Amino acid sequence: MSEEQILEKPEKQQKKHRRLRITLIVVCCLVVALFVGFRAYVGDFYHADSAALEQAEAAAGADVTKTMPVENITAYSPAGSSSDTGIIFYPGAKVEATAYEPLMLDLAAQGYLCVLCEMPSNIAFFDINAAKDVLPLYPTVKHWYLAGHSMGGSAAGNFTSKNPGTFDGLILLGSYTVDEQDGCVPRAISIYGSEDGVINRENYEKNRENLPADTTELVIEGGNHAGFGAYGPQSGDGTASITPEDQQHQTADAVAAWIEEAK
Repeated sequence: MSEEQILEKPEKQQKKHRRLRITLIVVCCLVVALFVGFRAYVGDFYHADSAALEQAEAAAGADVTKTMPVENITAYSPAGSSSDTGIIFYPGAKVEATAYEPLMLDLAAQGYLCVLCEMPSNIAFFDINAAKDVLPLYPTVKHWYLAGHSMGGSAAGNFTSKNPGTFDGLILLGSYTVDEQDGCVPRAISIYGSEDGVINRENYEKNRENLPADTTELVIEGGNHAGFGAYGPQSGDGTASITPEDQQHQTADAVAAWIEEAK
């Protein structure tokens, strides 16, 4: 080996090491950028309207008992009695879970145990199996329904599709499921507002076939996407001609009537 070849070898190795260092630096920068971007995305979420929550709690009064059996799970039950029917609720994406408390209180006042799941980073798909943690807590409940708003409804549909026979029905609010439900749940109800500007109507129609044959569809006239919760206006949504309180009451009444039909 010549002297030139001997000198050339370390130089090639140095170039290789430099390229490797540059590649590692680029990868690290991309990872940091993705992490920062993700934190910014999940950190910018819709907060519950505290005034609306106080109003809903005052309206429910002593008719509903609110408990937190375990971390990240809040239960609303009819005061002084136990219900054999329970509803587990998955919140919409980037919406604080407590924003759905008015709806839970309304349903609980009508005689149902309602269990609200707080999701990691307010994204239901980060804990699709949250319902599994709820079911063992209430062994006396004989009839379970899984519900969700927006992306929370899609996550709920994913869970029911993988756990056939666990729930008596699926409740979708401003949502749709991309997972086949026939043979997984016997019935479903789909409710959305006539002024909903967030839901993708094309996808809604395309995925309608995933619902079981026994499906009830209800359009709340004047309602929009955000009206199912108490978190204020949502970006891209339509303008509602009814109040969120009215939309929530109509939703609770419709869900209650639908559940009672099966009894």
